[in-house]
Amino acid sequence: MKLKNLLLFLALITIAFGACKKDGDKGSDLLDANGLPKPVNTIVSEEILNTMKSLGITINTGDNPPIISGTYLASPFILKGTNVPGDYSIGTAFSDYSATFSNQNNDNLSITFSYAGSSETGTGIGSYISGNGNSFTVFAKTNSTYNGSAAELIQVISGTITTNGISNFYYANFMLNNNGDNTNWIGNGTGRVLYDSDGLSPKTSNMKTSKIILQLPTVGSK
Repeated sequence: MKLKNLLLFLALITIAFGACKKDGDKGSDLLDANGLPKPVNTIVSEEILNTMKSLGITINTGDNPPIISGTYLASPFILKGTNVPGDYSIGTAFSDYSATFSNQNNDNLSITFSYAGSSETGTGIGSYISGNGNSFTVFAKTNSTYNGSAAELIQVISGTITTNGISNFYYANFMLNNNGDNTNWIGNGTGRVLYDSDGLSPKTSNMKTSKIILQLPTVGSK
């Protein structure tokens, strides 16, 4: 009888602990071991992610990101870090950048991402979001064309959502595959990290033109 009661007690304890997940933990089916949505790790390598982080962007992991729907303006938009040979100086001001997020689905961590016109034309392949609490990171892979040359790139945006917009807005733009064209495009695995230097990217109803540079730097162009 005592053995039966002991087994019942252990079973109840197991059920109780199994039902108590941490906030934001939907299970390992959505995330890889590094805490990012599984599709992200098929898009961008751990090496490039580590390079982005070394240049100043924070990658927020987790499967319970905040809802970030809306358009946000990053200005002044300043170069934080780069590993592009012969690139612009740190602190260079780039064109204002606006990003729009929509169709966020936290059940599969997908999101629609778009930005105002750039120096390249591009189409999205897939966008995903990770994070917990009020902090998030969006990963967007795009196919871009410049001077008739095609390339694949990754754009990453991190920040913290607030009632006034996104604080600590950081942006990384890296080359995944320039298809061997090192004349029009920067090299594979290279890119830049920029940030909103006033600390807040407010929500806006206007999509201001952005210039997303993936070409080789030239004198007087940003």
